[in-house]
Formats: sequence, structure tokens, C-alpha cells
Amino acid sequence: MYRQLDINLREPRSQLLYEIAMPLEPAHDLGLGPNGHRRIFREGQAPRLAGPRLKGIVLPGGGDWTVARPDGSARLDVRITLRCARTMMRWSTRITMAYCMRPPA
Repeated sequence: MYRQLDINLREPRSQLLYEIAMPLEPAHDLGLGPNGHRRIFREGQAPRLAGPRLKGIVLPGGGDWTVARPDGSARLDVRITLRCARTMMRWSTRITMAYCMRPPA
């Protein structure tokens, strides 16, 4: 069926939907825990999203939860609710990623 539609499932395709400009308030430092140093960042004034496919605003109540681990890696958990300007559609998104803050020794 996919060959009939000329779709190659092995070749992923992506396109930019939007970018978010979100100023952040100073971090709420929760200190060291068993998994690392925890901080919470809340969005600042008037965060917006804009791109070739979507435009809108970021609704209040979201934030970034970070854990900086002793090995130099970190975990970032972003939770936001977006409202699209054109269709008044709302949706929430949660993005979790881990990254290395310094190169391994």
C-alpha cells in the first residue's frame, strides 16, 4: 500500500511548524536530591509561538523542570499548553530530553 502512495517509510520527513520565544523567570532552586540538582523554571511575560505553519500563544502554567546529574548529564522536562491563533485550537505538549552538559573524560 505504501508503495502505491509513493511513501518511503524508511526516509523520515519533517518540517518546521513553529518556534517558541519564551523568556523565563529566575529559577526556583530546589537543591540537591538523590538524582541530582533540581531547578524549576517558569515562563516569563508574553511567550509566543510563530512559524510557517502555526502562530499563537503559550498559556500560563507551564514550565521547565531540570535535574543536573553528578556525571555531567542533565534531564529537561518541558510542559506547556499552546493555543493556536488561527483555529483557536489548544493542546498540551511534554518534551523530555537528556543531554550531556560536559564532554565525558
